[in-house]
Amino acid sequence: MDVIRASEEATKTQVRALYREGRGPARWLRSRLGTLGRNTFYVAIGQFVHLVLAIVLTPIAARVLGDSDFGRYSLASTLMYFVFLFSDLGLNTWITREGARDAAELERLFPAAFAVKLCLLPPLLVLLWLATQLTGLEERSAQAVAIFGFYGAASSLWQLALAVFRSRETMKYEPILFALEKTLITGASLAVFFLIKGGLLGFVLTFPAAGLVTLIVSLWILHSRFLRLRLAFRPSQWFGMVKLAFPFGLSALLATVYNRVDVILLTAMTTPAVVGWYSAGYKLLTVTNLIPTVVATATFPRFAALQSSDRRQLSRVFWDGMRLLLAICVPMVILGTTLAKPITLFLFGAEYFQTAPAIQILIWACGIVFFNIYLTGFLGALGYQNRVVGFQVAATVVNVGTNLVLIPHLQHLGAAAATVVTEGLMFALQFGLALRRLVDWEPLRISVPLVAASLSLGLCIALTTAHQWNVVAVLAVGIAAYVAVFLLSGGRKAFSLLST
Repeated sequence: MDVIRASEEATKTQVRALYREGRGPARWLRSRLGTLGRNTFYVAIGQFVHLVLAIVLTPIAARVLGDSDFGRYSLASTLMYFVFLFSDLGLNTWITREGARDAAELERLFPAAFAVKLCLLPPLLVLLWLATQLTGLEERSAQAVAIFGFYGAASSLWQLALAVFRSRETMKYEPILFALEKTLITGASLAVFFLIKGGLLGFVLTFPAAGLVTLIVSLWILHSRFLRLRLAFRPSQWFGMVKLAFPFGLSALLATVYNRVDVILLTAMTTPAVVGWYSAGYKLLTVTNLIPTVVATATFPRFAALQSSDRRQLSRVFWDGMRLLLAICVPMVILGTTLAKPITLFLFGAEYFQTAPAIQILIWACGIVFFNIYLTGFLGALGYQNRVVGFQVAATVVNVGTNLVLIPHLQHLGAAAATVVTEGLMFALQFGLALRRLVDWEPLRISVPLVAASLSLGLCIALTTAHQWNVVAVLAVGIAAYVAVFLLSGGRKAFSLLST
């Protein structure tokens, strides 16, 4: 509890300094939102910018590159995550948790963790290059993979600084860094596409360049606001630290495997065009993960600090998060299922008409992922990361097996179905553990608003599509109707987390 009080006092001081005048939105922010609410607000700003720019860039890249080159880009961005994960080894998440429990430990842990990453990155990049040569990957794909490897290296380093900000519950710097990186990538990519006609390689070069700039800015903020930058080359300390962090790293690796293996298997078993169809829908829907990531990021240090607290308080925060995610994911699933075809044609064009059926399947996986991201953070914050790893091993085996069975017959639709099966299994395992060991059952309390708002959304979709409205107008009217009916019928309880 002392950690929570200290964190809240620190955040209050920062908000007062940021909004010294105390007028307009600043007064509302201080008076209406608690610490979790403010942290969620800050993280949401960065993730919203990320979301908007991704929605802008993905369809443009898909149209300009064509389905084959877009498939090569998707493979490169997928393999990049493995460089990120093998250089991280769970250190980012572990430092967030340990810093939330004892802020003084950050002065000792950060220099050692940064040194570990610097030592791991060169051999990892060499191994990535060797893998592209030994597997006989075509030249353009191999070049894109190598370039994205450097982006993974830069991201791994600057997100270690982000772990420090999160551990102190001072997340106002997070939107700055995310917005900076995504703005640089989007701006440079548009210049590559429309000014210098740089094609695939010019496009992928924008990613490591933006990552390097973001790394420099993140280290400057860290040095000027939090702790003195230095490196600690003490292997004896490294081994103990990596051993404690490794379950988080293994968990992230397994999650990446069962989330990304579909693209790798599609590459091996189908054509670049099929990979492009699948990846267009997958990348579009992946941006929805930013919503549960905001909630999971904001609540992780709070859950870590509440580990030794009473079960009732822990349960209250947990269920507040679940209700918030449920209120958001239900309309997302309805819209994605019913409007997949017009959304695909509007964003990607007729070349990607095969993407629409995949979106109709994948949107259900996205709805389940909303809760899986939150549950993984919750269990990890409370020290159950080893159990999560066991669940992910089972999910990975199921995912690979299901993909191998379905892809030869259904191609990208088989990969989409395998994703739904895998995410459903992960939810059942994680939610079951939370109910058995950690939290008490609470009534949903938003059932009536949820049903009423969903019916109003379905009615709006039916009426507007019958009159052949533009898909953007259908989305706008449908979302507005859902929000209005949800709030008017008593759905405000879903936002209790923001006042915590």
